[in-house]
Amino acid sequence: MKVEEQVIDEEQVVLEDPTPLGSLPQTGESSPINTYMMGFALIAVGFLLSLKWKTNNRRK
Repeated sequence: MKVEEQVIDEEQVVLEDPTPLGSLPQTGESSPINTYMMGFALIAVGFLLSLKWKTNNRRK
């Protein structure tokens, strides 16, 4: 059984509302300083742990 679709050409009139001219909402982060500080802290902890590991291996 074959089903055929009928295409009807109709014109649709779309009434456009005027664009509101208000302020746009703020998106995204305000400042990346927190991320930078956390990254620096992780690097510092890794560096200190590597120094501690190296000094412990020398004693053995």
